[in-house]
Amino acid sequence: MAGLFLLPLVAFVWPPADGWTGQHVFPREPGLIVRDDLGESCAVIPFGGRVVRADGDRVLIRHGGHPGPAEGWAAKAEVVRPADAAAHFTARLEADEDDAWAYLNRAEAHTRRGDHAAALADYDAAVALLPEPGVYISRGDARARSGDLDKAEADFSRAIDLEPDHPAGYAHRGEARHARGDLDGALRDLDAALALAPDLAELYLARGKVRLRRGEYDRAVADGTEAVRLDPGHAEAYLVRGWAWHAGGGWEEAAAEYTEALRLGLPGPEAFENRARAWASLGRLDRAEADLAAALGLAPLSPDLRRLRGILRYERKDFPGAAADFAEAARLAPHDPQGHYMLGAARLMQGEAGRAYLAFAEAAARAPVWSKIGKDAVEYRGHAFALHNAHAAAVEKARQAAADAPDDPAAANALAWLLATCPDGLHRDGRRAVELATKACEKSGWKEAKYLDTLAAAHAEAGEPEKAVEYQQKALADEAYRLASGDAARARLVLYGAGVPHRDAPAADR
Repeated sequence: MAGLFLLPLVAFVWPPADGWTGQHVFPREPGLIVRDDLGESCAVIPFGGRVVRADGDRVLIRHGGHPGPAEGWAAKAEVVRPADAAAHFTARLEADEDDAWAYLNRAEAHTRRGDHAAALADYDAAVALLPEPGVYISRGDARARSGDLDKAEADFSRAIDLEPDHPAGYAHRGEARHARGDLDGALRDLDAALALAPDLAELYLARGKVRLRRGEYDRAVADGTEAVRLDPGHAEAYLVRGWAWHAGGGWEEAAAEYTEALRLGLPGPEAFENRARAWASLGRLDRAEADLAAALGLAPLSPDLRRLRGILRYERKDFPGAAADFAEAARLAPHDPQGHYMLGAARLMQGEAGRAYLAFAEAAARAPVWSKIGKDAVEYRGHAFALHNAHAAAVEKARQAAADAPDDPAAANALAWLLATCPDGLHRDGRRAVELATKACEKSGWKEAKYLDTLAAAHAEAGEPEKAVEYQQKALADEAYRLASGDAARARLVLYGAGVPHRDAPAADR
C-alpha cells in the first residue's frame, strides 16, 4: 500500500464560517496599519492578507508573503472583502489612472476570482507605472499561476537584478524552477534566499519540498524540523515533514506529523488523506478508511479521493464498496481511464463479467494504446468478455432445458438458481427466479428442500430478505438437506439476514 503515497494531492478551499475568517481582504486605502493585541502599531500591510479571526468590528490579518509574515488587527471598515474589491479599485482607477497600488490590488482581486487574463493586464499596467522588484514579483506570480513559467522566471530574475540582496526574488524564482522541474536551480535559489533570510520558516518549507522531490528525505525532514522550530504553530510544516518521513518509509513518524497538522487546524482534506496513506502503509486499514471518509466529507467531489478509497477497499476485498467508489470516480472524471479501469477490476472480482467488460472497454477507449493501462484494459476486456460468454452459455443452456421440459421442476429450479445467483449481473433476474423457483416448489409439493433453498436465493435477489430468511429456514428444517448442505445453507441464511444476496458460479447440479 506504500504506492498510494504517489497519488496526487487534492486542492481545497476552506469555507469561511463567519463571513470573514479564511478570506483574503484588501486595504481600503494604501498603507494599512495593523495593530497588536495591546493596540500598538506592529506592521504595514500594503496588499491585504488572510483573515485569521474575526472579533466584533475588527479582524486579525496574516500576510504570509516574503520576506516574512506580518499579523495584526484592523478594523473591518478599513478593509474590503473579495466580492467588493474589483469594484472598489476600479473606482479608484477612474479617479486616478496612474494609481499603481490600485492596479496591483485589483489584479489580486481578479486572480482570486479566477480571471487571470484581467489580472495580467493590471500587472502589466502596474509594472509600467512602478517598475520595482515587488511589482515584478507580483506579475511573476500571476504568470506562474497561468502556466507561463518562462516569463514568470524572467520577472523574478528582473526583481533579483534590481535588488540582489533581498530574498524574495530568489524565493519566488526557486519555486518557479521547482514547478518546471529544474530542481538544481530551485535548490540554488532557495539556498540563496535562506542565506539572506535564515529565520523564515516558509523558505525552509520550500527547500524541503525540493529536497523531497530530489529524494533527499533526511534533508527534507531536517528542513521541516527547522521550519517547526521557527514557527511551532505552522501546520503546513508538519504536513511537509510528514511527506518526507512517509517517502523515506517512516510511516509511524509520518502519521504523527499529520496528526499534529490536524491538531493545529490545517484546513482541507490533505492531512486526512496523507494520514490515511500512512495508516495503509502500516496495515491499519480501519484507520485509513476512517481518515478517507473524513477527507471525502471535506472534498466529496474529488475523483482522486474516491479512487484512493476504492483501492483501499479493494485491498480489503470489499469489492462492492470498491466498485461503488470507482464508479463515482469515473462519473466525476469520465475522461480519466483510471476510474473505469479500476471499476472493471472490482466488477471482475465480484464476478460481474458483463459489467467488467463495459468498464474495461471505457478505459481502453480513453487510454493511449501504447500506455500500460491501455494495454491492460484491452487484455482484461477480452478476459471479461470470455467469462461473460461462459455465464451467458450456462444461462442459455438452462433456459433451453426449461423450455424443453416445462413440467420438470428440476429444470425450472436450475434456471431459477442461475437467475438468482449468477455473479454476472447482466444475467440475473430476481423476479423471474422467484417465479421459476415457486413453480419448482409447487411441482414437488413444497417437499424438496433444495428447491426451497433456491426460492430463498431468488427472494434475496429480488430484494425481499424477510422471505429469503423464511424459505432458507424451511430448507434447513429438512434433516437430510441439513446434513448434506447445512454449512453452506446456514452461511447463506446469515447473508439473507443482513440483506445480502448470494453469488455463486454457474452450477449444473441444482
